[in-house]
Amino acid sequence: MSFRRGLIQKWNTQDWTGVQKVARDAKYRRISITLAPDGSYAAGIPHVVERGVETPVVPVIWKLDVIEDKNPTKLNLPKKNYHSVLFSPDGNFLACRSSDDVVTIMHKVKNRWGKIEWRQLTELIIHRGDHISSMSFSSDGSYFACGTSEGVVRVYATNGWKEITRYTLRNKISSMAFSSDNRYLAVGFSGDKASGIDVRRVERK
Repeated sequence: MSFRRGLIQKWNTQDWTGVQKVARDAKYRRISITLAPDGSYAAGIPHVVERGVETPVVPVIWKLDVIEDKNPTKLNLPKKNYHSVLFSPDGNFLACRSSDDVVTIMHKVKNRWGKIEWRQLTELIIHRGDHISSMSFSSDGSYFACGTSEGVVRVYATNGWKEITRYTLRNKISSMAFSSDNRYLAVGFSGDKASGIDVRRVERK
């Protein structure tokens, strides 16, 4: 997807032609966007200009099967700066990382009228000053990991959102990815270094 001058556009990856205008909101200077794995939703962090300063605001959700969806759902989150959002593989969770080192987990649910809503499920509060630099879900959605600029990796089990292990690697973490069998977590650092964690072996009982 792309964003330009208030227009978010969906692209066909076979020939890279724009196939769908999703939203238009000129008050947004730019938006950091991520897609749900099934392509049904997009989540973004709008940036607005206030008093000449560009500021990220509360994330929003677009339903992509609605052409020209001009009314994205503003997530019910505290008003603060958010830096990134990430869908779980099944699209039922959305991790929202904010500038105060908190990851808020939103859960997709149906209300009593059958309408989809995104509700806050839990907050993963990282130690103050330990700035989150990367997030990753395992492919089966059973684990969520976040890494920090201080080199700390925390792994959570998504069936209760409890921290199951913590690793201190003493290098600034720039990226993370789970193996296809969800057993290992590859961790990349600034520069040319990388490391691997056997999640199952170190899982806390």
